[in-house]
Amino acid sequence: MFLGNIGALTSRESPRVLAYSSIANMGYVMAAFAAAIMGAQEMGATLDFAFIGLLLQLFMNAVGKMGFFNTVFSKGNNAVSTWLISLAFIGTPPLLGFWSKLYIILALVYGNLTWLAVLLVINSVISVPTT
Repeated sequence: MFLGNIGALTSRESPRVLAYSSIANMGYVMAAFAAAIMGAQEMGATLDFAFIGLLLQLFMNAVGKMGFFNTVFSKGNNAVSTWLISLAFIGTPPLLGFWSKLYIILALVYGNLTWLAVLLVINSVISVPTT
């Protein structure tokens, strides 16, 4: 996630920023897998939160990237949707990106991976200028 965020911060080309952003977003997916593995032992809220967060993050990443590509190829004609997608990627409440990150962080906390939850929050802050 750090590599993707730093790469996106230093890139000037939109396709590269999107590629690095995808790398950073897959860090959330990997964190959800880690929480699911921890939660598989107890079959409680950890596993549920991990799967919900994982599915929402994958959906958010796919829909968001399609929206960004649409904006890039249409020369930025749809500013409102671009702002909404950007705010969702940052994790602004009540948009979808917020809920996916919240569920993943909750799963990590319930799975005793609080240090990883803190890293996810730090990476979310680092990624704000790239979106």
